[in-house]
Amino acid sequence: MPQIVQNKQQDISALYGSLSDKGRSQAINFMQYLLQQEQNEKLERNQDALQAFRNLRLQASRQGVADLSLEEINAEIRKTREDKNK
Repeated sequence: MPQIVQNKQQDISALYGSLSDKGRSQAINFMQYLLQQEQNEKLERNQDALQAFRNLRLQASRQGVADLSLEEINAEIRKTREDKNK
């Protein structure tokens, strides 16, 4: 275990040990709240990313480029870069 993690665990253990029973309960509740907030944020980011992906797929489908092969995609990229450099 990295030293910094071990030190943080020791710091948390010492702090937790110094709390009263009520303080421990509040600390646990607060940690659970923070963990839930973090999970909610990750879920929201994942949902946003999935929606963005779906939107891109829909746009590609509407433009008739949803089923391009990797070679066709690379050719389009090369063409765009060449046009940009002209």
